[in-house]
Amino acid sequence: MHLTFDDGPHPTWTPQVLDILAAEGVAATFFVVGQDVDQHPDLVAAMVEGGHSVQNHSFTHADLTELDQSAIRDELERATASIVSAGAPEPVCMRPPYGAYDSRVTEESQALGMETHLWDRDTRDWTEPGVDSIVDAATRATAGDVILFHDGSGDRSQTVEALPQIIDQLRADGLDFAPSC
Repeated sequence: MHLTFDDGPHPTWTPQVLDILAAEGVAATFFVVGQDVDQHPDLVAAMVEGGHSVQNHSFTHADLTELDQSAIRDELERATASIVSAGAPEPVCMRPPYGAYDSRVTEESQALGMETHLWDRDTRDWTEPGVDSIVDAATRATAGDVILFHDGSGDRSQTVEALPQIIDQLRADGLDFAPSC
């Protein structure tokens, strides 16, 4: 089971997510936005210190399919530089914003040593559907699934509230957790 968080780091929500994961003894994968990493490098350091994986989610959260080849490469290279500068290892995975990718995005990602990494279960927490809806979506996961959450880019209080319930229920179902990249 793989918990993944997109769009951070965020100074309000990311520390709360990290605290829950630490309390539960769960390691996750964070797909971070480079410009936010530059503003909050301490949060990336906390992710690394907590045993989490920090991966590339572009520099500005642009729809990479709408960019030309050199702009795609720039988005990915700048995000990687920010991540490494904040103290995390060089990313081996890239999650395209909005899940939007094409052959050009995949080609640039691979050329930079990163695989394109999506998800199996989308909690749609970014729509703020309510805690019960987030819990229901996440707990439909089966062994090996990658679950998508967000720790940035909006009010993530529902995600924070849902997360302990999700971890407890998935553990009760006999599932273990590990970073996806």
